Amino acid sequence: MELVGRLCSDVYTPQATVSENGTDTLFKNGLAAMITQGSWMIKSFYDDENSGNYAWAMLPYCDRNGNGTCEKEERVSLYNGLGWAAAANTANPDACWSLIEWFSSYDMQVKQADLGVTLAGYVGADDSFPAAFEGMDITPFLTIEDAGTLVFRPYSKYTSRWEEQYKTELVAAWNDPSQMNTILDNLANEMNALLAEEQQ
Repeated sequence: MELVGRLCSDVYTPQATVSENGTDTLFKNGLAAMITQGSWMIKSFYDDENSGNYAWAMLPYCDRNGNGTCEKEERVSLYNGLGWAAAANTANPDACWSLIEWFSSYDMQVKQADLGVTLAGYVGADDSFPAAFEGMDITPFLTIEDAGTLVFRPYSKYTSRWEEQYKTELVAAWNDPSQMNTILDNLANEMNALLAEEQQ
């Protein structure tokens, strides 16, 4: 986190500029050379007029040994899931659940991958996903599954309560990395308190 803080304060576009414009806009306008993004944004970049100038890569990871490996020789990446939702109070809830079940089936996951809608939720069902983006190499989104450890993005009953605190309070640490440890300690205490409340 201290490394990220130093990058934010010494190398990155100022946080005020990022918050006003968004990283995607800065990148597409040539004002940022590199950003982090997920597979759900591939189509946005693929359809952009400058798509031929874009390339995807797996996120870098620590190289403390100087030979491309971590101390534990492990690449870890957070991943998130997509899901279908239906309102329980609809006139025909059974039809809603049937539609969700159909969308979630293996065959429909393959179809979504074929169309470039999203990576499939089944192993092997997204083999056709790269073909939906002819001329753009998106294989890093697939190879990460074999190249490292995937850790599911953390959630709790009321994720937004503690997540919003992080988004707000980390800005001070990005602007002044010397505060990083203090801010992270405070955030951990606040988060633990909120999680304890959820258990009551």
